[in-house]
Amino acid sequence: NRAIQRSVSHWAKLEPEAAAAWVDVLPEGETRKFAAVNLVNNWSRSDLPSALAWLEAQAPGESRDAAAVQLAQAQVSRDPEAAWQQVQSLGSLSGGESDYRRDNAIQQVLTGLARVDASRAEAALEQIEVSERTRQRIEMAVNESIALKAHFSSSTDAE
Repeated sequence: NRAIQRSVSHWAKLEPEAAAAWVDVLPEGETRKFAAVNLVNNWSRSDLPSALAWLEAQAPGESRDAAAVQLAQAQVSRDPEAAWQQVQSLGSLSGGESDYRRDNAIQQVLTGLARVDASRAEAALEQIEVSERTRQRIEMAVNESIALKAHFSSSTDAE
């Protein structure tokens, strides 16, 4: 799988459409999942709209779910609001590991959003559809992020 990851990563940087066409013909499974994740991760850096269009055209399944979660997580540092929109579009995934990945992506995205816009992150937290236990875990992470932002803002202001 490492060789495939490296190959797809390199290919996606040079010819993302060709790499996407190759991923499209792979049967659902681990190889396709790893290839799709690497494809969107690299493609989104140079052409986010095309990577999103390809992802949205994919049939539901573990590969699409994993790639969608990866894309949302990758966007957090560049554009937290866009990452939030991506996470919202995930909706219900294929279950099991995919739901776990989605929940972690939601947490990462909302903590990233909280560093930029705390009130937006708090409002977004109210919109998510997750178990109560997961909601509490995400809320705690978002609150920690907001507190850290406030602490560092007040430290910078004092200087």
